[in-house]
Amino acid sequence: MIASFGRTVFWGNMVISKTDFASSASTRETLVPVVSAIVSAVLAVAMHDTFPVMAGVTGAFAGAAAGVLLLRRSSIADLDLAAPDPREVRLHALETELACERTMHEAFKRDAEAREEELKRFLADLEMTHSALEGQASQSVELAEELAEQKQHSDYLASHDMLTGLPNRLAFQGELKRRVEYAASSGSTIALLFIDLDRFKDVNDTLGHEAGDRLLQQVAGTFGAAMRHDDFAARLGGDEFAVIVEIPPEEAREVAITVAERVRQELQLTVSAPGTDLAIGATIGIALCPQDATSANGLLHAADEVMYVGKRRGRNRVITTDELKQA
Repeated sequence: MIASFGRTVFWGNMVISKTDFASSASTRETLVPVVSAIVSAVLAVAMHDTFPVMAGVTGAFAGAAAGVLLLRRSSIADLDLAAPDPREVRLHALETELACERTMHEAFKRDAEAREEELKRFLADLEMTHSALEGQASQSVELAEELAEQKQHSDYLASHDMLTGLPNRLAFQGELKRRVEYAASSGSTIALLFIDLDRFKDVNDTLGHEAGDRLLQQVAGTFGAAMRHDDFAARLGGDEFAVIVEIPPEEAREVAITVAERVRQELQLTVSAPGTDLAIGATIGIALCPQDATSANGLLHAADEVMYVGKRRGRNRVITTDELKQA
C-alpha cells in the first residue's frame, strides 16, 4: 500500500523522502519504473471491481504518465541542482576575457613586430636610395665640372694658337672689333701693329719645321716683355703677329712708334745653323683708329698694307701710314 504525506512517501514498510528522491539523477532514473509500476498497480486495484477490463490498461497509462512527469521534474531538478555558483560564472567569464585579451595582445604584438620589420626594411631601402642619390649627385657634380673643364678647354682651343699659346686670328678679330667700337664711343685712339718675321722661311728651309716652331714660341714669349698689361697680342698665322695698343689721341703716332720699336728690338733674334747663324728680325706696319681707319677690317687692311711697304723697303723696320702719304 502506498501513502504520501508532505515530503514523505510510504510504500508498504518503505519510507522514501522526496528530498532524497530528487537528490541525484541516477537515483531518480532508477525510481521512475518503480513509481510507474506502483501507480499502475494502485489504479488497477481501484478499478478492478467496477471496470475489470479497463483496470489494467488504465493502470498502465497512469503509470507511464506518472513516470514521464517524474522524469520531467527530475530534469528540472537536475537543471536547478546543476546551476553553477555565480562566483564561478564570474571567474569563468574573467578567465575567458583574459584569454581573449591575451590573444588580442599577441595579435597586436605580432602586428607591431611585423610593422617594425617593415619599417626597418623601408628605412634600409630609404638609406640605399639616399646613398644612390648622393652617388648620382656626386657623379653629376663631377660630370658638370668635367664638362665645364672640357668647355673651358674647348673655348681655349677655339680662341688660342696651340703652338704659341697666344690668341688666334678669330680671337684677334673679336678683340679688334670691340676696341674699335670702344674708341669710337669714348674718343680714344688705338694703334694696330702688324708684325711679320724676317727670314723665317730660311729657318724652316735650313733647320726644318721643328726649329721654325721653336722660333715662333720664342717670338711669342717676347711680347710679354715688350708690351703693357692692357695691350693685346695675337698670332694671325704662319709668321704673322698683331698687337693692339690703346694710346692717348694727342700723341698717338709717337707712342705707337715707340711701342713698335720696342717690339722690333725684342725680336732681333739669332738662330744657330750649321756653318752660320741666321739673324731674325721683324717688319712692323702701324695703322691708327680713327686716324687711318674707322672700322676693324679697314684698320687691319691699312696696317697690313703698310707692313708690306716696309718689306719692300728693306725689312726689319717700323713703318706708318705717314710714309705711304709721303711716297
